[in-house]
Amino acid sequence: MQKQTNLKLCFFFLFFLLSLSFSLHFIFLYYAYSNDNNGNLFPTLSHFLFDPLHIDTFRTFTKIENNSLQLNDNLNIFYNNNTLQNSLQNSLQNNNLKDIYIVPIFGYLYYHTDLELFNHLYLLQYENYKFYNTLHQFWKFYLKILFNFLYFIFNLEINIIKEIEFFFLRFSAPSDISIKINLLNKNLQNNFTINIVTDKFGYFYKEIYFNENDYKNLFCNKKFNKNLQWINYEAIIYNFTKVGHVMINCDKFTKKNKKIYSVISDIDDSIKITNVTNILQMIKNTFDPKFQPIPYMSIFYNNLQKKLQKNINFHYVSSSPYILYPKLESFIINNNFPIGSFHLRISHLENFTFFTMLKSSKITKPLQIKNIIKSFKKRKFILVGDSAENDASIYRQCVKEFKKQIIKIYIRCVNEKSCLLVERELSDLPKRKYQLFNDTNLPIF
Repeated sequence: MQKQTNLKLCFFFLFFLLSLSFSLHFIFLYYAYSNDNNGNLFPTLSHFLFDPLHIDTFRTFTKIENNSLQLNDNLNIFYNNNTLQNSLQNSLQNNNLKDIYIVPIFGYLYYHTDLELFNHLYLLQYENYKFYNTLHQFWKFYLKILFNFLYFIFNLEINIIKEIEFFFLRFSAPSDISIKINLLNKNLQNNFTINIVTDKFGYFYKEIYFNENDYKNLFCNKKFNKNLQWINYEAIIYNFTKVGHVMINCDKFTKKNKKIYSVISDIDDSIKITNVTNILQMIKNTFDPKFQPIPYMSIFYNNLQKKLQKNINFHYVSSSPYILYPKLESFIINNNFPIGSFHLRISHLENFTFFTMLKSSKITKPLQIKNIIKSFKKRKFILVGDSAENDASIYRQCVKEFKKQIIKIYIRCVNEKSCLLVERELSDLPKRKYQLFNDTNLPIF
């Protein structure tokens, strides 16, 4: 009992220190970046040019919905291409629009800062100010205390401590900033541009609607789009440009007898070592600068691609926050996993959605998976998860709802006890529908 109380006090103290760290950091940023040498305030946006802004563009997928839009004055046609706008409006007006293709643009704008920020070249001009130097020295002294505390309590390496600090700093984001989006398609002739404004937490999201014919001609025609897997776009702010990707959905325009597949894969303890059942190990593995893969899983996924003649897409669904997206995307690419769409959790410190990470995956995962399956109705699905969380229960529920589409469930056993629980959970499904595997008994398709 005493041990649990001490652990709770340690976590509380850690959270207090990190919160203080977060606050001090942005007090410093405000004074350092918002005042010029004469003590005058810069215009509101000008200091963004000095700060290392960074844009994340999340890999999403094209959603398909039945014609539920009504033609009225409030209909949002989000692009300035008159031909496409008229085409969609005419389809709605004539009531001949079967499906609406929705291309979501989704990303995050934030300050790309780390612990070395205070040696940044732009801050040198403030050396003569006593206040800035005092605050800077206090900050460095405070960080030493924080590092020693973390090292003493959790025995964490310095690079992991830096990752924790960087994780919290990434929650700092400018609001109400306009981002220009250009769809990259030869047939559009650079005439497809929209502007998106970030919300108060730094996220930006907008859906672009297409009728079936326009979507088919623009994105499912090799003449205009050689890569029939992704719709590419540019997100531009000031002199920053980031290329984003939206997964194409051309299933409806493929041959009737052509078989198409998708893998919906969990990340933590399914393809990446996390150890979610051990809090300390989970912290270390989450904030390790380099994520560690489960070795044979990339081979298994690549073999799936070969066997299915590349008629397969991958969707990575996780309870991890989008704050970790850059590391997760790099992890997928660097470890030779097939690239796919990402479906994570939106979280932020200011509106307390940060704590949604502590909620059960049973709340968010089923909805994400169902949205994928409903948008790819012609596909057969393979679901991959692990026994550490609720994957078996969630996948069993999906099989009940989408019997014909889900052909196989793969569950990685993290230990014997959890494996027995999973086997009990899936016992009412036909044996051919699922396979349990571990690090010695590898998955077979």
